[in-house]
Amino acid sequence: MDTAFERNPKRQTILFYMLLAAAMVVLIQTFFLLSSIYLSFILTLLISLALNPLVNKLRVFTGGRKAATAAVAIAIVVIFAFSSWAFYIPLRDSVSNLTKVLPGYWERLQKPLIKMEQHAQRTETRMQEEVNSELSKETESRENELAQPLPELEDPSSSLEPGTLRTNLAEMLKGIVGNFTKVAFNGAQII
Repeated sequence: MDTAFERNPKRQTILFYMLLAAAMVVLIQTFFLLSSIYLSFILTLLISLALNPLVNKLRVFTGGRKAATAAVAIAIVVIFAFSSWAFYIPLRDSVSNLTKVLPGYWERLQKPLIKMEQHAQRTETRMQEEVNSELSKETESRENELAQPLPELEDPSSSLEPGTLRTNLAEMLKGIVGNFTKVAFNGAQII
């Protein structure tokens, strides 16, 4: 018995294109969620395609594909371990040196920031005093005309937190370190 799809090839192609379009829509919608999985799969595929000729040549000496693949995998792990070991010692020394000198850099960076902050507070206080003196002069001149003097302005320097510039800088550095950590973790996860 012939079904309707077997008799009408035009319906088959329409159905095929509809399924293809649906699959593309699903792929596009889920790409951002599954991009790390896709990229890991593509990376694995590229590595396996690059190592395939080596496995085929080793197959002659080892007698089978499983042994050749295991030999290549062990060689990669050994190379990665030695590379990590070679980078570990200089990296450890660099990090220890950085932890020793970082407080000094932080102090040298903090001193000008504290001076700038204090100068800004003094300038703001001076400007507020000038505004208050101008207002008091205007108030005195209008005192005869107006029954109530103008209210005093609130001192904005009282609401200024002393560590805002330093805390913002510290938060920015934490964000940069956090982003670097995420990138390094994702790179290590892909490897």
